[in-house]
Amino acid sequence: MPDVSSPVVRSAGSTLARAAAPARPRGLWSSRLWAVLAPVDGALLGHPFLTGVADGTLALDVFTGYLVQDAHYLSGYARALALLGARAGDLADTAVLARHAAGTVEVELTLHTELLAAVGVDAAALAAAPPSPTTHAYTAHLLATAALGGVADGVAAVLPCFWLYARAGAALAATGSPEPRYQRWVDSYASEAFAAVVEEVLALVDRLGTGLTAAQRAHAEAAALTSARYEWMFFDAALRQERWP
Repeated sequence: MPDVSSPVVRSAGSTLARAAAPARPRGLWSSRLWAVLAPVDGALLGHPFLTGVADGTLALDVFTGYLVQDAHYLSGYARALALLGARAGDLADTAVLARHAAGTVEVELTLHTELLAAVGVDAAALAAAPPSPTTHAYTAHLLATAALGGVADGVAAVLPCFWLYARAGAALAATGSPEPRYQRWVDSYASEAFAAVVEEVLALVDRLGTGLTAAQRAHAEAAALTSARYEWMFFDAALRQERWP
């Protein structure tokens, strides 16, 4: 990942960063988490993948490869959410996590199926394309954290996908994309429904944060930062059309 303080990164992402919705933290722990994630958010909004979506110059084969990898990623992401739901100590938290695990499968995978069809990728082609090294590493991080860490660690790890995508969606919606297939993808993450999901997850984060020690919070924040970095790497891997050696 590049130096997020560099003039190149700041300049490249300045338009999208200005357009991004605040997606403000709700409470004490989400505020602390945002302080950790904000530098990566700035780098993400300046990534050439997203700026290419915004101006329509992103190569279609790069976007297609991204969709294939995201379908693989979402399968692991849904499993991490389901695992956290099973481990949560409070039934209300279990309900939130289980609902979003189901939502990932039912809504986001449906969206990707539609978009994949629009770019000419069928189920057989999707099954034949293996997860890339970055996809494999990111989902392994999520599943390991959800299974072996505390529940707060796992929720912090899944948060960046919700939060950073909501900000990217809002930023891209403000600028729009001249490519209809890219705009369809943007619309899903800029929707009021997705914003409501993010708000619910942030509320869960702050509930969990009240019972943590300083050391536990720091551990969970490290998991969130790793996920945020993987979000940047995921777009970068798509742009580079990353393959296994």
